Amino acid sequence: YILNLTQANEPGATPHWQRLYRARETYGLPNALPAAWHDLVYRMRGDTQLFQTFWFLYHKGHPPSEPCGMPCRLTTLCAQLSARSDSPALCRHLVPDGGLLDVQSLQPRPPFC
Repeated sequence: YILNLTQANEPGATPHWQRLYRARETYGLPNALPAAWHDLVYRMRGDTQLFQTFWFLYHKGHPPSEPCGMPCRLTTLCAQLSARSDSPALCRHLVPDGGLLDVQSLQPRPPFC
């Protein structure tokens, strides 16, 4: 679901939530169990159109400001699998040549104050 904050913050407006997509329908998942999501990551690795759908929805239905090429794609998929951006070795099997992803250089984190 998404909410248009500009509209919701107008005087007298009430929040209007809209369904952006249904994951099982959009991604062809048999169920919502972890194994189905795991399989989806591997499908997205080899299916550019499926990944682009994911990338568009990841940005809440707005075209991303920058395209997501293969390094970005692999880093994004690694994050979906491992949830540990500091451990690229966990995603070695996603990289075609079996190398390591340089996650920090691909997705730099903002500096802390």
